[in-house]
Amino acid sequence: MKSIAILSFCLLFLSLAIGQNPSSPAAEKLKGNSVYFVYENQKLEYFAPHDKSADKGEAADSMVFSMKNGNHANIYMKWLNPLKYRLMWKDTSYVDERDKIINEFVLQLVAQFAGQIPGFKKSAGAENGMASEGRIIWVPQNGFYDTELNLLYLQLQYSDLSHDDIPKLREITNLVSELDSMAARNIPLELDYMFMDMLSIGNYMEVPKRVGEYEKNLADYAEYFKAAAERVDAVTSAMKSFDIKDKLLLNYFRAVISSFIQKTNSTIDSQTLLVGKLQPVVDILKNSVKDEAPDTPTKGYFRVKHIGFDEGEKLRSNLSLTEFEYKVKTKEFVKKKELLSKTMVFQKHDFFNVFVSAGLFYSSTTLRGYGVSNNGTNFTVTESYITKSNPVVATFLNFQFGTGSRYLAPLAQIGIDPTKKRPYLLLGAGFLIPTARFAFTGGPVWTWNQTLDKLKVGQTISTTTELEDDINYEFDMKPKGWYLGVQYKF
Repeated sequence: MKSIAILSFCLLFLSLAIGQNPSSPAAEKLKGNSVYFVYENQKLEYFAPHDKSADKGEAADSMVFSMKNGNHANIYMKWLNPLKYRLMWKDTSYVDERDKIINEFVLQLVAQFAGQIPGFKKSAGAENGMASEGRIIWVPQNGFYDTELNLLYLQLQYSDLSHDDIPKLREITNLVSELDSMAARNIPLELDYMFMDMLSIGNYMEVPKRVGEYEKNLADYAEYFKAAAERVDAVTSAMKSFDIKDKLLLNYFRAVISSFIQKTNSTIDSQTLLVGKLQPVVDILKNSVKDEAPDTPTKGYFRVKHIGFDEGEKLRSNLSLTEFEYKVKTKEFVKKKELLSKTMVFQKHDFFNVFVSAGLFYSSTTLRGYGVSNNGTNFTVTESYITKSNPVVATFLNFQFGTGSRYLAPLAQIGIDPTKKRPYLLLGAGFLIPTARFAFTGGPVWTWNQTLDKLKVGQTISTTTELEDDINYEFDMKPKGWYLGVQYKF
């Protein structure tokens, strides 16, 4: 009756888990080590085309992917305009808890059993725009863009210039007019048009053509800045030798032209900085259509990330998707809103799910022991076999077979009982019901047996210390009994 009571108690015992939860959702197995994502209708979905059941599924906030072919994987995304949608990844590698569980269990076992990422139009120039030869001083037909130049030439119209002054003035006026027209070009507006045009691209097939147009514009800008620098040098050089008889007018002319050149240089410098923002943006757009998925069903998907980790590790990758918009004032793409945030764990696939549990199990064992019988003044060495039916406090390393079923899975386990002078080694099997977190297991028990070194059974000794010093402990390869247990809510 006592044995039945102990067994009943053990069968109702709640075993506590201290490792990976065997009832946690199964990892998504990636046979081809590739996973594909698509963001549509404010929802992130994924699929693995190498699997037979490659239907799209909505991505959960936290997912686990298990690679069957090595410790690496490719992540593809259906094309999103990278200027409008920004993907950010933050990776953390850490020790695979399955390896950690096994290593820690083995250390405990040893300690017990052995010791311890359109074009634009050119501004209209002043060519063929000079006033008719009936006027004394040649100026652009519609005047200058620079206000100070207009005031200067208005003054010159009513000045008493000599016959020799006019050809000199006409030559330098042509140079100034060309530079004035170039400096008046509205490059910021052109850039606004191109940046907003890039942001509006919604199909990856448009990218190569548009990138070609933008790169042509970049080449045109380079030519424009080179020509503008040459015009500044030409005007500066011409001003060194320019001279007219009216010295007061000459000084006024030089002051206005000098101020004009300074403003032009400043404008060109500012334009150069703005155009400098164009190349990186074009590169981002250009790179977004590289590394397209090779298979026909996944055309339009591009690799956005390659992940890898060392043996015995896992990789946690935190993904965030942010929407951006273009600000005309600052000529920058700025964050508009956060669209989503997901956590993905990548691990190497294994047929076994490993976890540790600790609990109280019922066992029945037969052990050999030595003692003495008193025969008066001396003692006689005796041998006895003791059968014990008692609870076993043990830590188990469990191996759940990856059948994929939520209702029944085979289970193998190895356990140790470190509470006894002769620790138990338990090796068993059983079945697990993952949805209920319930397991029934059983198996044989091994332990150490007492052996005699020099003494023999029946030999007479004078003190019990002689027997204690002579007893050795040897691991017996024959099972010494059996154990039975129920694990619940581990």
